[in-house]
Amino acid sequence: MTCYAYHRVRKAYQISPGWVEDYQQEMICNHSISKENIIIEYQSPTEIIHHPKGLMNLIDYILTPNDLLMIDELEDLGNSTCQIADILSRCHELMIPVVFTSSSNRNIFDIKLNLHETIVMLSKIDESFNNRKKIKRCHIAIRNGNLLGRPNGSKYNNLIQKLKSQGYKQKEVAEILDISISTVKRYWNKIIIE
Repeated sequence: MTCYAYHRVRKAYQISPGWVEDYQQEMICNHSISKENIIIEYQSPTEIIHHPKGLMNLIDYILTPNDLLMIDELEDLGNSTCQIADILSRCHELMIPVVFTSSSNRNIFDIKLNLHETIVMLSKIDESFNNRKKIKRCHIAIRNGNLLGRPNGSKYNNLIQKLKSQGYKQKEVAEILDISISTVKRYWNKIIIE
């Protein structure tokens, strides 16, 4: 049986100088894993909708039913609960035991978690996934040269304030500008700052 350690880095700031060497040394000393069997994969924020490529390559082409896959946490297997479930299902199909580094002799498929622990773990994973989706949208917007944040406001704001100051009622302003009354109401009490 060959042991493989897999760790997925999701944020660039997780890697400090010497972190990779420290992680490898820990795996070698604590779990007797050879250096070439330690896989560290960086996944950029814009790749979160895809399964980790290095992990999929490891599962599909390298691991055999006699091998052992060690991970630090469930999130190493994917970005969302669906991805994690897909990968665990694939490992189970191929009879590849998946083990947490904190409990090196217990296969994930043999661990019995209570319902509360499972729900908390899955909600944290999904919350983390949703945060990474927001980061991905920001990266894409910045790459495309778009401004982040909410636009300055309606092009009608100044007109609404001008007509209001002239004594028109909200319904009249909506008819004059040919816009909905809800748009007029939204900007009716906003103060224009010059």
